[in-house]
Amino acid sequence: TAPAHTVLARGIRSFWTTGAGIVPEDASGNLRLGEHALRGAAVHSYDQSSSRIVTNADGNFFLTDLTDMTTATNLSELFLSLRRQLVTASPLPTRATSSVPRRAPVPERVLDVVLHPVGATKLLLATDGGIYEIDTRKVSLERLAPVERFTALAKGGTDAFVLDGSSTLTAVNLILRTNVTYAFPIADGVRSFVASGDGRAAAAVTAGGNLLLFDRTLETVTAVSNGVREVQFAPDAPALTFLTEANRLGAYYFDDAAGDELYRAGTT
Repeated sequence: TAPAHTVLARGIRSFWTTGAGIVPEDASGNLRLGEHALRGAAVHSYDQSSSRIVTNADGNFFLTDLTDMTTATNLSELFLSLRRQLVTASPLPTRATSSVPRRAPVPERVLDVVLHPVGATKLLLATDGGIYEIDTRKVSLERLAPVERFTALAKGGTDAFVLDGSSTLTAVNLILRTNVTYAFPIADGVRSFVASGDGRAAAAVTAGGNLLLFDRTLETVTAVSNGVREVQFAPDAPALTFLTEANRLGAYYFDDAAGDELYRAGTT
């Protein structure tokens, strides 16, 4: 017999599975959950175990709790407001005089947002000047690390992973508030950047389609494959799954996993 199925929506362009249900995008680009429309033109960050979702539109990022969609928090405006308070609260230099005008704070734009891996009311924000942790319940902002020429942001375990334009990977421990930097050579920009669920590894697809894997245990960067379009970490194994530009699925095991044969080269 044919498998049973239920039609959830028709004429959709894409969809995202969240902890509060499936959010489809219709042919006109509208985002909805049931009969409720979401603010924003595209889904930017979400998690299958969370009811929170981040959308963006016209350069602004919006946070919506899908269990209460009456309001959407404009994270870009909230960040600017809280950052102004940080700058105002910072003390003047000890030798500052009235004849030396204080420099105005350099404006920062929110470039990326990801849901916080351990804080239910927190998010990670990347700007063109640093990585921040914002708490929407306490309405507070904390700068975690400076960043020059921000490239990409990902979360894994209790860490935030940041790539910058100097081919540097910074791992920020969100519990201990410590930073460790590693070399991660990228010559032509980044198309996709992800981290493993345990925080052990990070992977990037460059603008040229090269798949690179960084293993924190060995502190090595491995060129896995080329001609790659998307990459994800396998949920229960030390392995990468990737989609090539020829629409073929590939796998790369970077450690032994539950009796699976270990391949040191990406296979499709």
